Amino acid sequence: MRFAPAGRHLLLLLATAAGLPAAVGFERGDWAVRGAFPLEPKRDEFRAPSPQGFVVSERFFVEDGGEAFMLVKSTYPVAFGGHARQALYETVKNDSITARSGEVTVDEAFRLGDYEGRRFVIEHRRARRTKELRLVLIGATLYASSYERPARQPEGPRAAGFLGGLALQPAFADARTIEESERWREIGAGRFKVRYDATRWYRDPTDAEPGIFNLLRADKLGEAQLIAEAAPHDGDLAESALATARESADSVRILQRGARLRAGVNVTELRFEVRLDGTTYQNHGYYYSGPEGTVQLRAWAPEGDFRSVRGDIAELLDGLSVVR
Repeated sequence: MRFAPAGRHLLLLLATAAGLPAAVGFERGDWAVRGAFPLEPKRDEFRAPSPQGFVVSERFFVEDGGEAFMLVKSTYPVAFGGHARQALYETVKNDSITARSGEVTVDEAFRLGDYEGRRFVIEHRRARRTKELRLVLIGATLYASSYERPARQPEGPRAAGFLGGLALQPAFADARTIEESERWREIGAGRFKVRYDATRWYRDPTDAEPGIFNLLRADKLGEAQLIAEAAPHDGDLAESALATARESADSVRILQRGARLRAGVNVTELRFEVRLDGTTYQNHGYYYSGPEGTVQLRAWAPEGDFRSVRGDIAELLDGLSVVR
């Protein structure tokens, strides 16, 4: 996954701030962490585009006496697995040292409860500043704690109170539960729902047409689409889908057609091959029409990639349910 634009955005949020002895408690109901600032912090909020949609960040900061204290919460439109988590930490670190000509002197693991984070100490020699940056990803939200001081100024009790005061809110203590809840997301469309794995799929941020929801894969190997309507479909829904495909394809070949019982209703399962502009695509979908309305959920990938994503596509299709 690429998150460079959002990484630079977080860097801008962390670029300035400062403090006094840890005296003002910090706790917000929608934050997974709590802490303390030396003074009452200021607040601002930013939105930054990424390939997967907007990253929304909320920042609290204090600047005083040459010191800078900051907490930032950045919420992403996707969830992260282990490798993607470390890649995000690297992105934020690299943006930080590139933008201000910094040198990383400490790079080590940092744990907040059950969550694995990263701790960096960065020397900005031209600016004669030293910064300690701690990053921890909780679900799809990155929390950043940053303390900065003049390079020749020793780290005082205010810094120790701020950095050492960072703690988890009790509701977020179980990392496995939180990460599973962030990983599995849901699209609701009338009487239909689709549960999907947000470490593999994300909503297309350009979606604008009512009743049509597009899902893209983080590895760019496939796509999916949910189409939901309130009214039942007249005729054979799967045949209508094939007819639509034939309008633009060079060729269409049915590979499999049958019935599946999903959440108490019978859906039509259809696998077909489409040849379009010299590329062959494998399609796999579920189709249903009944008193609850009409739904089509299908996913596709180029023939050469389909084998590697077949299991994920089947899992996505099985996430379809009908609310009766």
